[in-house]
Amino acid sequence: MDPLNILLVLIGIAIIAYAINRFGTQDVLIEKDGDILTARRIRVSRESLVYSIPGILLIIIGMMVRVIPEGNSAVLHNRITNSYQVRGSGIVFTIPYIVEITTYDTHVRTFPQKKSFSVWAPSSDGVNMGMNVRLLYRIDPGNLITYHRMVGKKDPQEIIKPVIQGTLKGIISSYTSESLYTSAREEVQEKARSTLEGKLSRYGISVEDLVLEEVRVSPEFSKNMEQITLSRQDAQRIKYELEKKKAEKEIKELEASIIAQEIRTIGKELKNYPEYIRYLYIQKLPENVKVIISDEKSIINPDRVK
Repeated sequence: MDPLNILLVLIGIAIIAYAINRFGTQDVLIEKDGDILTARRIRVSRESLVYSIPGILLIIIGMMVRVIPEGNSAVLHNRITNSYQVRGSGIVFTIPYIVEITTYDTHVRTFPQKKSFSVWAPSSDGVNMGMNVRLLYRIDPGNLITYHRMVGKKDPQEIIKPVIQGTLKGIISSYTSESLYTSAREEVQEKARSTLEGKLSRYGISVEDLVLEEVRVSPEFSKNMEQITLSRQDAQRIKYELEKKKAEKEIKELEASIIAQEIRTIGKELKNYPEYIRYLYIQKLPENVKVIISDEKSIINPDRVK
């Protein structure tokens, strides 16, 4: 019983005791060993019954009325019909010894309450990996009868802990150590959350959220991951340098191709117009040259050409 119910019952008993003492007793004379003595005996009187009624009502109310606090729900079990009902916060009337009432706190809770919960298991490539998780859950008011039957007043963490361990071990074993440590964290978190929702709902426990706080590895694996990261960085640098050299080579080849094409074009044009070569030759001569013997058959006057 709640403290309020106990208080009501005690007040009711006190009222009945006062009514009986005040209106339900009388003094009588009795003889004992030749002496006349006065004794008080209880007698049923109208006044004692009338003044006892408030006390009786308080006792009945204290035994029948239960107050369900805010954020709580209650399961009412009828022992005669073996039926169950769920009541939310508020005032509930029950029949003592026939209807059993059990109250549950349905606020959101955290597992674990302080430090995060760690689960270790080998990955698909045989590396021992650990996960630190924190679960937000609550007793589902819509599935409270199931929770009452399967868990009852036991600590729900006794159910949650092994379920989380089994779920995460199965998930860890399906991924490689590298993917767990790098790219698959969000996928693993979502997969674990959906799996736990299905498993814990069978016990009447609702999963509000699952937070994957940390992926842990052994020191040896951490060192190997650092080496792998450095090797990848070196590979990326070498790849960049090779691509840069390849691009520079292609640019030089393109420039050479353009120059060769220009040379071929110029050669073709000069072949068609040989006089242009003589003109260019004369343009390069010093100013004091007056006559040029170009071959055995011609004498060129530079002043006329200019």
